[in-house]
Amino acid sequence: MLDDKQVVLGQLVTSIAGRDCGTGYLVVAIDSSSYIHVTNGRNHPIAKPKKKNIRHVKVLQPVATVLTKKLAEGETVTDEAVRQAIACFSEPDIL
Repeated sequence: MLDDKQVVLGQLVTSIAGRDCGTGYLVVAIDSSSYIHVTNGRNHPIAKPKKKNIRHVKVLQPVATVLTKKLAEGETVTDEAVRQAIACFSEPDIL
């Protein structure tokens, strides 16, 4: 299922279904099934990411490369860094 939408760690996605519709998230983990784990650093901190069906998100082009590298290497990523990355890409035309 993940082949339909190419998702990488640190990629920005927007929820298109559920109560959080329109909310921007950062991908922090990818399951082998059709689920990803996302965080926004506020309601869903990095310590407790939200499990989201890949069909319920819109994959956006921006990728936070610094956070992608940290996530891939297992380094600590803070909620503040996640919020800054989302805010950096949160243009009205993107989200």
